[in-house]
Parts: sequence; C-alpha cells; structure tokens
Amino acid sequence: MVTSIIISMSGVLLSTLGVVFLFYYGLSPYLKQQEHGQTMLHNRDALNNPNSKLNVKKKEYKKLSKFGLWLCIVGGTLQLIALSIQIFFSLN
Repeated sequence: MVTSIIISMSGVLLSTLGVVFLFYYGLSPYLKQQEHGQTMLHNRDALNNPNSKLNVKKKEYKKLSKFGLWLCIVGGTLQLIALSIQIFFSLN
C-alpha cells in the first residue's frame, strides 16, 4: 500500500513538472509580446537565417517542450501503475 502511494506521488510530481515545462517552452520563441497584449512575429531576417539566435532558441524550446510532454506521459503511467497495484494486490 505504501509503495503504491509513493509511486503515485512520483507520478503526480513528474506530471506537474512536465506541465511546467510545456507551459514555459510550448510556445514558439518566434512570437514576441507587445506592450498592449498584441503578439507579433520577429523580423523575417532572423527567421530565414538557420544560425540565428532565434532558430537556436527554437530548437531548444522544441526539445524542452517534448521533454515536458514525456514527463507528463511517464507521470500518468506511474499513476496508472500505482492504481493497478492498489486494485490487484490488495484483494483481501
């Protein structure tokens, strides 16, 4: 019983961390916020140059957002495993 609680807690923590990664790195770095809440694209020169800081940042954002997604998947799987342990191994 304690094992399933620990596994479930680990799953919740991983899922929460994954959501934080997705929230922070899920949006494209090509977008920039203006003063009045408007969202605009950066200039085209930075977009067309594959070695620009913006494109390097885009690759980093993509990796970290995928990492966040995998954290959510692993966390959810751990929660399912913990629930399965409770259901199938505590049939007294």
